[in-house]
Amino acid sequence: MTRGIPRVAGDTPDELAPQVADLLHSVTHRLRREARATQGAHRATWTQMRALRALERLRPPVRMSALAEELHIARRSATSLVDDLESSGFVRRVRDPDDRRAVTVESTAAGRRVMIEAGERRRRATVGMLGTLSEAELRTLRDILGRLVE
Repeated sequence: MTRGIPRVAGDTPDELAPQVADLLHSVTHRLRREARATQGAHRATWTQMRALRALERLRPPVRMSALAEELHIARRSATSLVDDLESSGFVRRVRDPDDRRAVTVESTAAGRRVMIEAGERRRRATVGMLGTLSEAELRTLRDILGRLVE
């Protein structure tokens, strides 16, 4: 038995694939839960963290429309999300110097600090969870997951 997943002689790929998907989901859920449990004074929701990561990927200046597109949400939802992030002090709106009608969004020092802290919490949770695997097992897992992502 592999941690809650019974081994059945003659497992076929069609039977194994959903088991692997369930295990991957459990691992990511546990990592998120453990990282959130150690969150300090600067709290950000999962959705806010997603937006901060998107801003980091897109690099400033980021227009609201680009953020909405990156997050696959409606522009109205992006506006509400940025409102929340701004009230938490994680982002600020800035007038676009090339188009006075447009507004861009950028992370503040507090927003960048939240991202750094979240990365550290995630790293600690990941090392704690995967620390039971040997280096060879970690490399194999990395290579397999890398193939799936490609």
